[in-house]
Amino acid sequence: MEVNELLTVLIGGGGVGAIIAAVMTRQTAKDKNKIDLLDRTYKEIERLEAKLKEAEEELDKEQDANEELRKVVADLKEKVSILRIELKTLKGE
Repeated sequence: MEVNELLTVLIGGGGVGAIIAAVMTRQTAKDKNKIDLLDRTYKEIERLEAKLKEAEEELDKEQDANEELRKVVADLKEKVSILRIELKTLKGE
């Protein structure tokens, strides 16, 4: 008796079917795990993209506010400079 025949006799037809079913079930479980992992990854990407968009909007607002502040500071410096010149003129320097 060859090894194949011996295995067939020992395992039987139902055993071979059970082994094939077990292998297929294991493969299906692996595929399901991969799909679940991909799904979670896509959801995390969407969540992070939303956070990124939120952060970019906040940054834009702050940059606009900083630009306004820079303009105010520059205007005040100019006015101080003009007042110093006027003061020197009034002092007669």
